[in-house]
Amino acid sequence: MQFLYPQFLWALLALAIPIIIHLFYFKRFKKVLFTNVRFLKEIKEETSARNKLKNLLVLLSRMLALAFLVFAFAKPFIPLKNDAKQGKSAISIFVDNSFSMSATQGNTPLLPIAKNKALEIINSYSDDDRFQILSNEFAGKQQRLLSKDDAINMLDEIELTPSAKTMSRIINRQKQLLDNSNDNKIAYVLSDFQSSIVDDFDLQDSTFELNLVPIQSVVEKNVSIDSVWFESQIPMVDQNNTLLIRVSNLSFEDANDVKLSYAKDGEEKPITTLDIPAKTSVVDTVSIPLFRTGNHEVVVKINDGAISFDDNYYISFDVANQVKVLAINQSVPNTYITKSFEGIHFFELENMPASQINYQTFNTFNLIILNELDQLSSGLIAEIKKYVETGGKLLVFPSDKADINSYNNLLNSFKSNTLIAKEGSELEVSKINTEEFIFNDVFDRITNNLKLPKTSLHYARTKFQNKLDENLLTFRDNTSFLSKTTFGEGILYFCSSPLSTKYNDLSQVGEIFIPMLYKMVLAKVKPEKLAYTIGQDNFLEVDAANVKENSLFKIKTDQEFIPGQTKFGKRVLLDLNNEVETAGFAELMLDNQTIKNIAFNYDRLESDPTLIVVDGLKEKIKATDLNIFDKSETANIKESIHDKDKGMSLWIWCLILALLFLGIESLLLRFWHS
Repeated sequence: MQFLYPQFLWALLALAIPIIIHLFYFKRFKKVLFTNVRFLKEIKEETSARNKLKNLLVLLSRMLALAFLVFAFAKPFIPLKNDAKQGKSAISIFVDNSFSMSATQGNTPLLPIAKNKALEIINSYSDDDRFQILSNEFAGKQQRLLSKDDAINMLDEIELTPSAKTMSRIINRQKQLLDNSNDNKIAYVLSDFQSSIVDDFDLQDSTFELNLVPIQSVVEKNVSIDSVWFESQIPMVDQNNTLLIRVSNLSFEDANDVKLSYAKDGEEKPITTLDIPAKTSVVDTVSIPLFRTGNHEVVVKINDGAISFDDNYYISFDVANQVKVLAINQSVPNTYITKSFEGIHFFELENMPASQINYQTFNTFNLIILNELDQLSSGLIAEIKKYVETGGKLLVFPSDKADINSYNNLLNSFKSNTLIAKEGSELEVSKINTEEFIFNDVFDRITNNLKLPKTSLHYARTKFQNKLDENLLTFRDNTSFLSKTTFGEGILYFCSSPLSTKYNDLSQVGEIFIPMLYKMVLAKVKPEKLAYTIGQDNFLEVDAANVKENSLFKIKTDQEFIPGQTKFGKRVLLDLNNEVETAGFAELMLDNQTIKNIAFNYDRLESDPTLIVVDGLKEKIKATDLNIFDKSETANIKESIHDKDKGMSLWIWCLILALLFLGIESLLLRFWHS
């Protein structure tokens, strides 16, 4: 047996006090007059013996009570035989400061409780040990070992953050630092261990001790707005644009009468109330009228009276005044293409002869149509490829006199199936791909009396499966009439027939041709993001087609900062570097002029309030040296750490024995009469 605080053993000298009192104790005799002294000697001897025994037992009880009380303060323990940690230790302490730690235990938020427990952990080790203080920010300054005082100061700085990390990332981050130390490697994770962050993790490292300290509250109810998106890829002015809203009930009880509303450009609009069964999601829709072009801000809101960080969802989007279409024609413009865009202010069509192509304007158009060009020059193919690769869309109708080699050069550059030969057989389209964006909402249902395009001239194409083609309209013989090829950030649409009504009646089938053109203009491989998630989306892509060479982007929230900027094609990639920490809207500025607003939302990772208990943690996390603290061990964490690292503590037994002997003394004095 050893003592944690052996200096308290000096207090055993106090055992002399009851001995001295006992030695100098003189009984006061009372004079009693006897008329008969026949049995006086016998009574005197019996009383003296009983008093002597009683006094000795009282003395012994007092001394044992005092001795065990001193032992309790000296903290005796039985040391571990082989595994007691010797020498210095490197201790990593992760304190969960995500939003879920704002829940309360009693009336106290979990984060202050976790910080207090972390402080007790620090004080459980010696001044020679080194500490890492880690939180969900994973800040660079946290990736180093500190002295005890510096660790306590860093612990004080921890506050709630929108960031949340999974257990595997947390433990790997701790291991990354501790692996560089030659001292005892010890890691602590103080968290509420929400089910959403506890992923499966296997740590087979015998030199790494992992300690999990649950700091948990009663499981709360929660309803969350998960995501918001438009039905159409591009919102349009002077129209009701359908907005879809997914709301999830993450509790084990039904959520009734959940109020749903939205605010558009600051104007509040109630929508409805929702009844959501337990552990399910619903998708609601709302029509949002847009009467002006430019940037718009929308906030979708619920009020569930519980966890609040996921009750608002912010989106920001641009409504263009016009989208531009370029038709490059071999001779005269196609009448049907021209009429399709006439009278619709949102679309602007420009016709350009093949002999006067202006490559410099390509990146200003949403869609370029190659209308029956006889031959495609290498320069045109190179510029078209660059245009599509950086987000443009290209629609190709070959000429009836098409140079197959030049067209195949174009198709090969997009890794698309090439042309084989021109064929004059009459074919009819039999299948429409309604799962792809172009036709996905054009028809409620396809009926037998729907007129489908026919052609009397088409170019047969190869059918290699390793190509990137997807058929949108297919002939009865299962060959392609209209295909789609995704390339880079753009799309190639290729029709195997000329558009001329001499060979092809597609342009006369208005139910297909007109919505096909409109949706090709609107289609995007990567639709503009309506919102960004704090802690996840650290990069922002913005259109930079008309941005000057030395222009500088800035982002303004409560403070203004300059993000990292990398230009590629007609886009600029902005590195936010975790500077945005609050959900809401931020201004994107170019050369000190606001060009649009950007929406940021908190990560929904912690929306699910379900907690993992001790048994669940054992199943999820496998480690060679794993300790999971229960409630009693967490309450007395300093003693628990000592027992774990040094051996079994005996002070509680000493305290019990001290109280026991005090009780025996009281009983002797109360019930043993002379």
